[in-house]
Amino acid sequence: LRQKLKNMAVHRRQVDWVEAIELLADIGLSTLKQKDKESANNSMLSLYTIACWYVSAKRAEVFPSAWFKLGSKLKARSDFSALSDITVEGIVQQRTWVEWKILRSYQLLFETAASLNSPQVAGLAAFYTRKLGELAAENGDLHSLEVSVKFLNTFIRYLINNKMIRTLSGVLNEYRELAAGIMQQSVNLRQSSMQAAAVVAAAVVAATDS
Repeated sequence: LRQKLKNMAVHRRQVDWVEAIELLADIGLSTLKQKDKESANNSMLSLYTIACWYVSAKRAEVFPSAWFKLGSKLKARSDFSALSDITVEGIVQQRTWVEWKILRSYQLLFETAASLNSPQVAGLAAFYTRKLGELAAENGDLHSLEVSVKFLNTFIRYLINNKMIRTLSGVLNEYRELAAGIMQQSVNLRQSSMQAAAVVAAAVVAATDS
């Protein structure tokens, strides 16, 4: 019973985190539609600030193992309920649901900005997506890095499908910056950095071939 109560408390905290992330994303989306670019940018910066704190806490093993499993309330929320069982299983195994949720928020902001012909704001969403990838690589979290790369791929597919070439060049540049940053880390011969560099290098080739 005691363990069950602990898990319930963890699951409530999960919902609190998701609601905070969604609130920031909603503020960004609302202000973006009102052409208030500065406030939209601030919401993206706030999401990144949360991510920075979370990555540090995660590395310090602050969170219990139950934190990385999706509780029933979390699974019922729209973003997670729309995912396939295989995707959900991968997020749980790789312990990346918070990173995924923040990156999903950047995706919504990116696509909204692109559709509103605001390439500068869309570029910032891609920029922060790249920064999260760098942050993951610096901390040896290859799974979170892969999630960032997957979202950058999603951005590229969206832009290609909608023939938004000017914005596309900016996203491809974020790929290059991510690869360059990780390669610089690899000078220290850290195994995680070498693996991360391989992940991004393969992604850059795939994105360019697109």
